[in-house]
Amino acid sequence: MFERWGRWVFRRRVGLLVASGLLLLMSGILLARGGRLSHGIIHGTESDRAAQIVSRELHTAEGEGFVIILSSEELTTDDEAFRADALRAVAPLRRDPRIRRVRTAFDDDVSMFLSDTWVSIDGHHTLAFVTLQGEAATDTRHFPEIRALIRPRTLHATVTGLAAFQSDLDRVLESDLIRAEVFAIPVAIIVLLLVFGSLVAAGLPVGVGGLAVAGGMACVFALSASLPNTEKNT
Repeated sequence: MFERWGRWVFRRRVGLLVASGLLLLMSGILLARGGRLSHGIIHGTESDRAAQIVSRELHTAEGEGFVIILSSEELTTDDEAFRADALRAVAPLRRDPRIRRVRTAFDDDVSMFLSDTWVSIDGHHTLAFVTLQGEAATDTRHFPEIRALIRPRTLHATVTGLAAFQSDLDRVLESDLIRAEVFAIPVAIIVLLLVFGSLVAAGLPVGVGGLAVAGGMACVFALSASLPNTEKNT
């Protein structure tokens, strides 16, 4: 079977090389354009139920978002300077079209009973809840820009929550994948050279593997333009 396959490929080697080159070119174009991969949510899981309980108990708005912890060692939430700086820090978020809602303990539409649950017992920390909308709710590439909008003058801002976690996770995964490929590819080439004893023979499986990976990723990116897709599927 392999002999017949080899003869068939050899007789059509020029056409197959041209087709492979065109596929590689198209894959490169699609990879350069990128895709829209979201973190996705698996509904019905224990973590999903826990997130719903947290949202319900803290009375936060439904939807994807993150939490800002504003704190000060000297000031407390009863100080006007603390209140003014907290509102000033989240003001750019309220004007950003990617933000659906921002809620703080100092908002007029937040009841006193609810705002008390967003302030620490010692009064040096308070929470602000930010709900995202549009692509920002699913595409973590928007988060670093949104995070940069939070610039308090005297308070210290710590960002946590699902959006912050997912953004950090994506950056770590990307860095780890690049580092793994940098080490894995040279090692694979050396092993193939020792096994086959020829540079051409060793380069063939590397080329086929690279073409398969590039083509597969390009197809995923192309589908992500019209279908919901998560990085877990890649």
